[in-house]
Parts: sequence; structure tokens; C-alpha cells
Amino acid sequence: MKRKNHYYDGRFYRRFIDPNLQEVREIIADYLPNRASLIDIGCGTGALLFHLAPKCSRLIGIELSPRMIDSANTEKRNRRLNHVEFRLADASRLSMFKDREFDAAVTSMVLHEMPQSARRPVIREMKRIARQLIIADYAIPQPGTKDGLITYPIEFAAGPSHFKGFLSFRRTGGLPGLLNSMGLEIESCTLNRSRTIQVVKLKS
Repeated sequence: MKRKNHYYDGRFYRRFIDPNLQEVREIIADYLPNRASLIDIGCGTGALLFHLAPKCSRLIGIELSPRMIDSANTEKRNRRLNHVEFRLADASRLSMFKDREFDAAVTSMVLHEMPQSARRPVIREMKRIARQLIIADYAIPQPGTKDGLITYPIEFAAGPSHFKGFLSFRRTGGLPGLLNSMGLEIESCTLNRSRTIQVVKLKS
């Protein structure tokens, strides 16, 4: 397992990135039934799980960045949430979880930063351990608006490996291209207001 260590992990991400993804978290919440058990792949600071805490019965976040995990656990203690858990783990190898253990598996704004070779193994594991898959990531192509045009410098500023992942995500057709190549079908798709991010629910 290769751990992540980005300059934006932890406090920086919580302050400057998380607030911009509130609408995406609301869309994901709308896709989920009440009392669902859920695993969040690439959970970051845990913002999505904290948003879902009143709705879901069991929440587990998986992350490769120790600083993100530390930030998430600090917030968990502050909120006193006993049904939320964070683990440092490789999402392509989740043998600690049983087949169909969760009602849903979610990954949000994570696939685009991965190396191209890592995306399929992660989705296969998500599909194994959960009954329903929900994925949020950039819409490809990005709209020719200010919101769409600013995506590229933001991804470039995230660092060389991150930007390389984004370029490969874009080149291979984003979520539709990836899911089609795996024989997976999209049941429903919702775009955020700026039309820069899409949230898809896959057919079971």
C-alpha cells in the first residue's frame, strides 16, 4: 500500500476544498435510502460521512492519506459519532470486508486523481462489497464556462501525479468511458449546478 502525502491533505482540504463540494454531498445523500450502511472510498477529511451521519446506520471511510485520517478522526471525536469509522487502507484490496457487506459504496472526486491502472481494481472491489455503487467525479468534457475552465489549473496545482491522473481520466472519456469499458451501466446521473461534476448511480 503506497500512502498518500499531499500538501493539501488534512486542514487545508477541510477549509478550502470541502465547502465547494457541499452540493455533491447533497446529491449523494438523495440517492441513499434511510438507515443504509455505507463505505466511502477515498473519504478524505470525512466530510461526506459526517453529512450522511444522521441518515445512515453504519459509515466507514477508507483513505490512503494518514493526515486525512487524522483530520477525520479529530472531527469524529468532536462530533461524538460512534457509528462512523475511518481506516487507512488500499481500496483495491478490501479483503477485510465480506461480499455485499454494505448497502452502498461511494467514491467522490477520487477516480480522476488515480493512476489509470488503479481505477478498475477499486471499482471491482466496490462492486464486490456493496449492493449499490455511487460515483461522483468530473464531467468530461468540462463546460466552456468559468467554472469549467478553472478545473485545469486547479488540477495542475494539485501536483504532477494528480494532474497526470486527471489527464488520463479526461483522455479515456471520464466516468462513462471507464464504466462502459467494464460493462457497467449507469442507472441515473445528476449534474451539479455548474455542470462540472456528475454523480452517477450504477445499475445493481
